[in-house]
Amino acid sequence: MDTARLKRLKKLAQARGVAFRFECLSEDETLERVRGRLRREGIDFEPEALDLLVESVGTRLIDLTNELEKIVLGAASTRVVDRELVSDVVGRYRTENLFSVLDRLGSPNIDALIERMNRLIDGGEEPIFVMAMLIRRVILLLEVKSLLIEHGPAARSPQAMARLLSGFTSAYYAGTLIEQAQRLDLDVLHDYLANLRWADAKLKGSSIPPRSILETALIASHMRKKLAIAAN
Repeated sequence: MDTARLKRLKKLAQARGVAFRFECLSEDETLERVRGRLRREGIDFEPEALDLLVESVGTRLIDLTNELEKIVLGAASTRVVDRELVSDVVGRYRTENLFSVLDRLGSPNIDALIERMNRLIDGGEEPIFVMAMLIRRVILLLEVKSLLIEHGPAARSPQAMARLLSGFTSAYYAGTLIEQAQRLDLDVLHDYLANLRWADAKLKGSSIPPRSILETALIASHMRKKLAIAAN
């Protein structure tokens, strides 16, 4: 309705108003909020526990907050958050099987990767979440590859890589990423990223079963085919 009142309001907004865009939090900002909540509660935490939480839940603040509430309650007596507590809260089956999928990304044994992914989905995990975690792992591996090239020997120790990645990554997790990144060529990682993004688009607008879409993306990457190019 273009009333006189709204016209005056529009004129006032154009003259004196401010447009402000609320950006999404970066991963580091999200993790700092998690750490800040634990500090306010007087709870200590192991870096490996935070790695496990993010890898199994993701980096959306609302998802992390939901799990964090349960973790805070679980740490009420010990005042420490470790991997054991995170596994108990998030679900041991979920954390163990999710890591078994992510750690096998790029493995020559594609059948084992597909089998473990299907077991994870059969256990109740959403395919779109599995896909998001696969994309996150590939992006992390690309970052590790880049840091290894840029810094050379200075980045090859888990401790050094943990510092270069961020102040939130544990040396244990950084070591896992280094080992996996060194097994994979950059071209292979780029194939995985392109095909998983193809899968992301398909999952959001296709009647094809989600499991089949993920399997297609992983098998195509294993065979060095780029589905994203064909989709475009």
